[in-house]
Amino acid sequence: MKRVMVGATNRSEASSTPNLVSVLPAAFLTLAVLLWYVRPVLGPWPLTLVAAAVAIRVLTTGSFFTLTPFDPPLLLFLATAALGAAISYNAAIAWPKFWAIVSALVLFRAVVDVPERIEIGGRSLSPLWLIFALLPSVIALHFLFTSDWSQMMGSKMAVLDPLRRWLAILHVDLPGHLMHPNVVGGFIAALLPLQIAAFLSMSAKHWRWVAIPMVALSLAGLVMSTSRGAWIALAAVTGLCLLWRWDRRLLRPRGRNYRLIAWGGMAVLILLASGLAITLMPCDLDCQSAIDGRLGLWRLSLDLALDTPFTGIGFGGYEMAFSSYVMLLHVGYLQHAHDMYLQVWLEQGLLGLVALAWMAVIALRLARPLTRWRVAALASFGIMLIHGIVDIPFYGGRGVLLLFVPMAVMAREFEPLAEAHIAPRDLALVVVTGTLLLLAVLAVLPGGKAMWQTNLGALAQTQTELATYRWPQWPIQDALRRSGEIDLSPAIARYEYALALDPSNAVAHRRLGQIQLSMGQYDNACLHLQAAYATAPDHIANRLLLGECYAIKGEIEQAAALWGWESGNLGRESHWTKQPSFSNRAWWYDHIGEAEAAAGIVQAVEVVGGS
Repeated sequence: MKRVMVGATNRSEASSTPNLVSVLPAAFLTLAVLLWYVRPVLGPWPLTLVAAAVAIRVLTTGSFFTLTPFDPPLLLFLATAALGAAISYNAAIAWPKFWAIVSALVLFRAVVDVPERIEIGGRSLSPLWLIFALLPSVIALHFLFTSDWSQMMGSKMAVLDPLRRWLAILHVDLPGHLMHPNVVGGFIAALLPLQIAAFLSMSAKHWRWVAIPMVALSLAGLVMSTSRGAWIALAAVTGLCLLWRWDRRLLRPRGRNYRLIAWGGMAVLILLASGLAITLMPCDLDCQSAIDGRLGLWRLSLDLALDTPFTGIGFGGYEMAFSSYVMLLHVGYLQHAHDMYLQVWLEQGLLGLVALAWMAVIALRLARPLTRWRVAALASFGIMLIHGIVDIPFYGGRGVLLLFVPMAVMAREFEPLAEAHIAPRDLALVVVTGTLLLLAVLAVLPGGKAMWQTNLGALAQTQTELATYRWPQWPIQDALRRSGEIDLSPAIARYEYALALDPSNAVAHRRLGQIQLSMGQYDNACLHLQAAYATAPDHIANRLLLGECYAIKGEIEQAAALWGWESGNLGRESHWTKQPSFSNRAWWYDHIGEAEAAAGIVQAVEVVGGS
C-alpha cells in the first residue's frame, strides 16, 4: 500500500522550485484563514484563495495536496459539520461556525504544505518555526495589555489582584476583539510545547537569549488567564512526558518485572497524592461552584444529547434547546456545555465524535519513532483533549482554528508504518464500517428504531419551535405552541410512532407530555409524564414537568416531593439543578385564565421552601 512521507515531500519540493513560488500555496491558504477569522460571515468567498493555492500547487508540483493519514477523519469531521449547519434552526450562527471549521481544515493544509525553509535576503529561515516561536507570546502580550483588568479585581484567584492593578495602569485600547481568559489560557497552554520545540530547533545561539523571555511572557499570560482547566491540562501532559522519560531511561533497561513494580508504586503514589490534594488543598466558594457546576451541567447536557443522539441539534442550537427542553426556562441559560466532547456530539452528532476519536487514535500511532516535533505536537494535542473535558476553547467560536494544527505538525513528519500494523486507510475502513454497522443494528432493533424516530422528532420540534420563538415577542414557549403559527404534527407523529415501537421510550413520553401540557391536554400529558418519570426518574425535566402536572391538578404534596430535590434523587449535584423560575409557570396559567392551576404551583413552591 502506498504511503506518503510528508516531510520528505516538502523538502524535495522546496529544493526544486523557487522559494517564492513554493511558499505561495501556503501563503494563499493562510490569507484565506485570516479572512475567515476576521470576518466569519464571509462564507464561501475565501475559497477563491484556496482555489488559487491549489492551482499554483498543481502547476508547480503536479499534485493537489500532500496526502496525510488524517485526511479521512478530517473529511468525516467536515461532513458532520456540514450536517450540523444544515439541520440548525439558526442559520445566522450555524454557517459561520461551519466556515470556521473549514478554515481550520485549510490551516491544516497550510501547515502541512508550507516549505521546510525559505531564503530571504540570503538568509535561510523556517516560517513554521518562526510562527510557533512567536504566536503564544503574541497572544499573551495582546491579552495582558488589552484586557480590562479593573473589571477582574476580586474575581478568580484574588492573590493576582496586585498584578491586575498594575496591568490596568498599562492598559492599551487596540482595535479588534478581546479574547476570554479561558480561551487565552487554552491557546497558550496548547501552543507552549510547539513554541519550546521551535526554539530548540533553532541553531543560532542568539535565539537562546530570545527564547527565555518569550517563553516567560507566554507563561505570564497563562498564569494571568487563571484558566484552571488549561493549567491542569498542561500539568497533566508535562507529568506524562516526565513519566515517559523516567520509564524510557531508567526502567526499561531493568526488565519487565521491575517496570511493573515501579509503575504500580507510581500509580499508588499518584492516587494518594490526588486524594490528599482534594482533601487538604483550599478551595473557596468560587472553586467549589466551578467543580459542582461542571458535574451537574455535564449531566444535564447529556440528557439533552440523548434526545438527538444520532444527528445532534446542529450548530448554535444548544443555548435555547437546553433552556426549553431541559431547564424549562423561557430565555437562554448557557451558551455551551463546557465540555468539547458533549458539544461536538450535540452539534455534529455521533459521527462527529467518531471523527474526533479517530484523529486521536491516528495521532497516537504516528508518535513513533519519537522526534522533537512529534513529541511537541502530541503534547499540544493532548493538552487540547484534556482541556476539552472542562471547556471548549478549541471548538467554540474562532478557537476551532487551532484544533488541527498539532495533527498537521505530526503529518509533516509522517513516515511509513510497519507492515504488521493497520494502515491509515485500512483503519478508516474499520472505523467507518463499524459505525455503519452500529447504526444498522440500532435501526433494526425495536428500541433502536424508536431512538431514531425520537431523534428525528426532537430535531423537528427544535427546528419548528426555536426557529420562530423569540423572547419577548413570545412571552413563553407554551404561548407559541398554542398560537397555531407552528405545526408540530410531524414531530408528534414521530413520537407516537416511537412509542408504538417502544412503549417505554422516555424521550417520546416527555416530549409529548410537554407539548400536551402547553396545549391544555392535561390528562394525556400527565399519563405521558408519569411514564417518562417511571423510566428516567433522574431526568430533571421529567421531575419538573410531572411536578407541574400534579400541582395544577391540586396534588400539592406529590408536586413538592418532585420539586424538592435537596432530599430527592438529584441530591446536591450542582447549582445547575437549583429551583428554576416557577413564577413563570404560575404566570402562564394566570395568563390563560386558569387561576386554580397557578395557585397550585404557588402552593407547591411554598411547601418546597418550607421543608
